[in-house]
Amino acid sequence: MFKTIGMEDLTGNPFVRTGGEHMLISTGTLRSGFNATTASWGALGRLWNKPVATVYLRPQSETKKLMDVAGRFAVSFFSPEFAEALAAGGGSGPPKRTACSPFSFLLTQVLSRYGWKERLRPFHVEDTVAFQQASLILICKKLYRAPLDEGGFVGRDLSKKYYSGEDFHTMYLGEILKVQIRKED
Repeated sequence: MFKTIGMEDLTGNPFVRTGGEHMLISTGTLRSGFNATTASWGALGRLWNKPVATVYLRPQSETKKLMDVAGRFAVSFFSPEFAEALAAGGGSGPPKRTACSPFSFLLTQVLSRYGWKERLRPFHVEDTVAFQQASLILICKKLYRAPLDEGGFVGRDLSKKYYSGEDFHTMYLGEILKVQIRKED
């Protein structure tokens, strides 16, 4: 189903990957419980001579609670056909609750109820959980975490726009250990 490729073989624009493609951040295990949340903020690059992925989770997120105790996480990217399933809403109103949403409720209980169990199948990989329908999976080892802080913003425009409830994200930096791409049928 997937093949592992070298970091140097990864193709695609990182701005499209992290902002334009449909992305899930997942952590935990199938045995002890896992969770995932949709995301469109993140970064790919190098730090400390390692390939890294940076992801952000809100304090009320169930995924964050698991991420804080887990050593690994996965970032799964999906083709456009999964847009509806992974939709976070949009527009000026609140996000719609979908099988995966920024409110990030426990997928182990929700996938069946929302009819996505057949569409989004989790599987165990490298001490974490990813999804079989992904087109690209990055398996990451957590290296660093730090909460974003209002005092770190230069000016108040961004903090006012994105953090009116002062629920600042926590940033997680992970070393990319493995890159997996979907095998062509």
